[in-house]
Amino acid sequence: MKHKSRHIGEVTKFRADTAERITAPTAKRMSGGRITRHGRPMDVSPRELERAKDAVGRKAKDRLAWALEFAQQNVDELTPGELLDDRIRLRAFIRPTEVWSAPVLLSSLPAAIDVVIVRREFAGMLQPVSDTVQRGGEIVLMYMMGRDHEGRPTIDIGTGDPVSGATLRFAELLEQYGPEMRRCADPKCRRWFVGRQNKDYCTTTCLSRVTTERLRKGEK
Repeated sequence: MKHKSRHIGEVTKFRADTAERITAPTAKRMSGGRITRHGRPMDVSPRELERAKDAVGRKAKDRLAWALEFAQQNVDELTPGELLDDRIRLRAFIRPTEVWSAPVLLSSLPAAIDVVIVRREFAGMLQPVSDTVQRGGEIVLMYMMGRDHEGRPTIDIGTGDPVSGATLRFAELLEQYGPEMRRCADPKCRRWFVGRQNKDYCTTTCLSRVTTERLRKGEK
């Protein structure tokens, strides 16, 4: 499989451009304002990581459902706490099998700007592709060799940055479960979701809205 994403140079440029547009209050809001009175970032506990794993999904298909929801959220409607949760959940999405034995610094999580870029990258990957024009890029993979407690060689494969790591995971999920994706039949929604072939609406809210509108039109 050849993984594709935005070219590295484009990611770097977009990240720089995004950083310039984010004001100090906005950056604080995106970080969740989680700063101690000494101005140092607070730790993130192993329990918070496990909660993030539950939110993102323990199974691959559940992680795809989370990623679709993540890509289609309106950032302006999120609270500072939800924006901070996104940083922890993105870490869980990138490294679904990771286990923490001790708290880690907030600064070790994907940065607020990374979350913005990943959300935009995911949304772009969901856009229709022309039959004549291909859209994609490259992801650089890295690996680290190690040994287990019995001396057998182990390997850890990943990427050099959170944006590439998240894009790689999303691409793998799209490749595996893409045929199970559906687009909500509600004209006012049209969101992507994972569902059975006989499921046309992403939520009961959309189903109820369409049903109500049909009944009203039938009464006229």
